Amino acid sequence: RAPGTPPTQLRWSMACLKSGEVVSTYDTRIKQEVIEEIGGGDSWLSGCIDGLVHVSPEAQACAPVWSKEMWRAAMQRGDMMATLKQRQVGDFSHVRREELDLALTEHLAGTAAAAAATS
Repeated sequence: RAPGTPPTQLRWSMACLKSGEVVSTYDTRIKQEVIEEIGGGDSWLSGCIDGLVHVSPEAQACAPVWSKEMWRAAMQRGDMMATLKQRQVGDFSHVRREELDLALTEHLAGTAAAAAATS
């Protein structure tokens, strides 16, 4: 990396469910440049919780026994929330839900297009 440029990292998540199944967002990982190293964990958790209890009425109805797909979608939301936060300076996130929704939709569409092009 060149001096003065922000570090680059891959943002993805993994969880082990009570059943022993592993859920991962590696297939939809986000390559990000980190401007601010603090605040990513809190932002990830807020995005994940938002994905489990706010975004999807189906997920609300299933609480606390979320499916593997619901966990994956929530973790993808957390990944993007943390990515957007770490593009801002300071400990607090100023990301609005609309910004998160748009960034996640664009990222997932790009990931799907890239996967289709390689298969």
